[in-house]
Amino acid sequence: MLLVIAASSVAGATVHPPGADPTGRTDSSFALNAEIARLCAASVVFRPLASYAISAVPADAELDLGGGVYRIDSPLLANTSVPCTGRLRITRGTLLAGPGLAFHGNWSFLVAVVGYMNTPALGVTLEKLNFASNFTGGGLRVDAYHHVHVYDVNFLNFFSYGVWGSSIEGMAHDLTIERCRFTECTAGFDECGDHRVKRATAILLEFPDSHVRNSVITCGLVGIVNRGGSNTFHEMHIWPSCNPTATGANLTVALRDEAGNTRISDSYIDNSRLQIARYRGTTVTNTYFNGHATLELLPPATSAAALNGAEAGMECQYWRGQMCGLLVTNNRFACGASRCGTLTHDLFIPPAADQIHVSGNHFANASAAVCSRSPGMCQGSDCADLFGACT
Repeated sequence: MLLVIAASSVAGATVHPPGADPTGRTDSSFALNAEIARLCAASVVFRPLASYAISAVPADAELDLGGGVYRIDSPLLANTSVPCTGRLRITRGTLLAGPGLAFHGNWSFLVAVVGYMNTPALGVTLEKLNFASNFTGGGLRVDAYHHVHVYDVNFLNFFSYGVWGSSIEGMAHDLTIERCRFTECTAGFDECGDHRVKRATAILLEFPDSHVRNSVITCGLVGIVNRGGSNTFHEMHIWPSCNPTATGANLTVALRDEAGNTRISDSYIDNSRLQIARYRGTTVTNTYFNGHATLELLPPATSAAALNGAEAGMECQYWRGQMCGLLVTNNRFACGASRCGTLTHDLFIPPAADQIHVSGNHFANASAAVCSRSPGMCQGSDCADLFGACT
């Protein structure tokens, strides 16, 4: 049975964490970090397993911010110094970046879950929060930990990343982001539609086995950069260009896959680019490319030397190409005010390819239709004809 310890309310009256300022006028990072440590320490309950042994029983620790606004000049930390045995949950409030947050380097994030892998904690849940980064730092950094769950969170005005799944400290996995919104530029479409006022990436993932679902990314320079294999993106609306007639540099990147084994499904790529730069096992299915949106096949993110060396066999078996197992099926490419969406394949001609399936897609402009040549394989000069008009 889990023991939930919360700093939320007593007899219906909101009780804010001790020493924290719910008005956002003064820095609350020290007080909130102290309260997280206290709640986690209080959650440790030991019970006898037998006459000769005892064990810590998992118990949750909950920090309820009670709807307050808290200025953060140093990141809120869940790390090896926080001795939770169950799940740490932070909920119901706004974290507002103070000017001091800019001076913490890779730690310049409102919340950092880093190096937590060696603790017995069962996970971290962030729910019903506003991450107001105030163009000062990032929102959430996760590194060397597993089972971080982010639900119903708004990430606003981030300077670097809304969420950074980093790999500096070590391998992490199983980050879940669901029902969230990411907006770098909140000034309105007229200003935010210009790429020159934007600089950040909503989500950067550098580790695998993670899930981003049912979320919206809008008005930023880059939506998602995926560098961790086997990640899933489902039911997404991604519109970083924030511009219904975007062209050129204003047609910004919705998602760039640099990992492979990525699943992109049932999503809405809105007037922006979906780019693939590593191909093994990536699928794009049941997705709507609206207006000017394009799917671009890029040269591999890995160097040519690595592709033709030891990694080539691992990536594409005996194919010396790097394009293998790519499925682009059952998508719709619409037309915008001046041109139509399509699959752009002239940016990279692989030296070899295998098991490429580009089929069953609907192109509003029939002349833009692209299919893979049966049976979706090629070598050498044949690869220039890997894709062509659909028959």
